[in-house]
Amino acid sequence: MNAHGSSGRLQGRVAVVTGASRGVGRATALRLAAEGATVVGIARSADALATLPAEAKGLAGSIETVALDIRSPRAVETAFRDLVQRLGRVDILVNNAGVERVKPLEAVADEDYEAMVETNLRGTFHCIRAVLPGMKARRSGHIVSISSAAGLRGFGGDAVYCASKFGIVGLMDALDEELRPFGIRVTTICPGAIDTSLVTWAEPGYREHFLRPADVAEAIAYAVCQPPHVAVGLLVIRPFVEPPHSDFLTLETLAQLPGR
Repeated sequence: MNAHGSSGRLQGRVAVVTGASRGVGRATALRLAAEGATVVGIARSADALATLPAEAKGLAGSIETVALDIRSPRAVETAFRDLVQRLGRVDILVNNAGVERVKPLEAVADEDYEAMVETNLRGTFHCIRAVLPGMKARRSGHIVSISSAAGLRGFGGDAVYCASKFGIVGLMDALDEELRPFGIRVTTICPGAIDTSLVTWAEPGYREHFLRPADVAEAIAYAVCQPPHVAVGLLVIRPFVEPPHSDFLTLETLAQLPGR
């Protein structure tokens, strides 16, 4: 164990984390670097990523960053090709980048729909497709995608976000069957409410019980640090204290959500 409590279980591994500029992605990049991984943190804003490598100083591994919009298939293809040329391979891919816009369905504009589906589902697809040839050739690798409790049940006022996160669960479930013969492990993580800027709603007195980004990062580290004969498939984590109502969004809350 080093001074940061890591056993260096990912020493020599290359991990890519999307949405790494804040929240769960940032916490995950640091957590995997603490385990010895060489981490590539991806986000759209270079400025938001700027301080991340320095935060990894003193950890067993390291972090470098790439500004990239995962909604662009060409940009993803080019960026992943370049990082493989520099680092040799991608051992672990963590698909974390996500967008949520909470609105009643009739108030969801086309740009809202596109932002959520293009980032949450299509962006995940682009990144997975980019790493698969190398992982298949080596017959090893681990793909982790962050879905949500909203990928397991629907929540009023969040229909399109739920659809995108349900899509991730289906995509990963199919990939688990498709990629298992190639020695590639597939993990889907479905967290409940997390205390990040993505969540713009909260019932009074409940936000203090939300999961923290580090909680989700720890779940990711748990999955990717398992020995080769262990596969973590679907992992659900949630706040221990449930919301004060049966749904996260009450009828009163929905009535106050913005229109177009």
